[in-house]
Amino acid sequence: MNMENQQQDFYFEESEKFFQSLKEEFEYSKNEKVTENDELPFWASQR
Repeated sequence: MNMENQQQDFYFEESEKFFQSLKEEFEYSKNEKVTENDELPFWASQR
């Protein structure tokens, strides 16, 4: 039981970090005024 909870916490933290990095990439691309023709950032191709 305890192990399961620890694993869930781990996944939760990882997804939190993931979404945070997505948000930062989004902010970055807005600031850089990236056009749709530009190459996709590496995280977009990871899906």
